Amino acid sequence: QTVTQQESKLAEQNQLIGDLQSAVSQLQAKVLVNEYHIQEQQRAQEAIQSQADALQHMEQQTRVALQSISSRFERYRSKIIQATFSAAGSKCPQAELTDEEVLEAMQKIINERMEFHQLLKQKGVK
Repeated sequence: QTVTQQESKLAEQNQLIGDLQSAVSQLQAKVLVNEYHIQEQQRAQEAIQSQADALQHMEQQTRVALQSISSRFERYRSKIIQATFSAAGSKCPQAELTDEEVLEAMQKIINERMEFHQLLKQKGVK
């Protein structure tokens, strides 16, 4: 009877050991899957960081280009204003001019020169 009891306990313990080994195997598999997912997330994060760095670099280049273009535009605008208001009969502006005011002043000068040119043509002067 004692042997039977001991064999029964041994069978229970063997069953328990088998269940525990199965649980350990499942947990090890889950650990491997989780490690794989972590590595995938790290690679994705590195790729996103790389893209962010590239975008930041492009933004900086764009800012520099915009600043350069703005500077060139302001120099060009300043030269146009100088040329427009240094013409004979023009009054120097007292305040900052809008683009429309500069355009109107230029158009006035162009129209006056075209009229003068037409007048010269009519008189036969080359």
